[in-house]
Amino acid sequence: LKHVFRNWKLFTALLIGITLAATFCAAIGVKANLSAEQTLDKQISSVITDLSFQANLNQSNLALAYHNITSVPGVKRVDMVASFSMPISLSSDNYSTSDYTTMDSFPNTSLIYDEWENNPVGGIPENYTYILAGSALAQKVHVGDNITTMIQFPTPKYWNTSTIYVNFTVAGFAELTDKGYSLLTNNNGGILYYTGSGSAPPSIFGGSSSSYRSDIMIVSWENTLQKLWNSTLDSSTASVTFSVDVDRQKLISPWNVETSITNVNKISDNIQNQILANYLANTYVNNMLSNALSGYQSNFQVMLVNFIVVS
Repeated sequence: LKHVFRNWKLFTALLIGITLAATFCAAIGVKANLSAEQTLDKQISSVITDLSFQANLNQSNLALAYHNITSVPGVKRVDMVASFSMPISLSSDNYSTSDYTTMDSFPNTSLIYDEWENNPVGGIPENYTYILAGSALAQKVHVGDNITTMIQFPTPKYWNTSTIYVNFTVAGFAELTDKGYSLLTNNNGGILYYTGSGSAPPSIFGGSSSSYRSDIMIVSWENTLQKLWNSTLDSSTASVTFSVDVDRQKLISPWNVETSITNVNKISDNIQNQILANYLANTYVNNMLSNALSGYQSNFQVMLVNFIVVS
């Protein structure tokens, strides 16, 4: 105390210097932390599906697999899309020609409905279909037209295929956002590419944009697909794409990317080895989130060093 009172000017100067230094260091830390979080968010923002895979499952195994996956710690949400490739004939040309298209179906709880700008509020009626707007097929049909087709459900247990002949009525044309189209088709493996419609920013991978949309017929999961599927053998399968989102807030940290990658990989490995293996599903889990984190990790050290030097 005597020393402080005798040299109060020196003490004051020292105190101010320490305070300024501490404030400067704290500001650098806060700014670096904010910069790291923003950089990481930008890196993974284009990943709209963290994990995805396709599996051929019958209805019983599909329900079990869905329950098992949603029960994995760290899994936040699971979406499903069933896809069929099939021949079609159109009433608009008197059924004189035949072509192939894709029929997709997803539950009413799917995120795709959030990205469907003109989605039917009451759902899609039985044996009605919405044609993807902007596709070549959308230019050939009108609301009320009929589309005849046959849907095949493979039955591997009996080395056979269950074929169902269906007549669909065109209910309208589905206007999907770029994100909705990627979710529906698992386009680019879960990485969001903007097609140039609307005011969306350009793709992070660069290149020219395109407004091309595939020929897709969308039918109701609950009103149409399940009823058709129920009319086949119990062992009849369908090709279903799973889109899995994890709890990023709990699993990912910009300051511990290595652990973040490990956390995401554990979930992917669990689904691959502990769940899909039980159903003899010959498929591979695409881990897009882990790939994005690895890309961030490779650039993080260089970014941090440059940031500190500049600061």
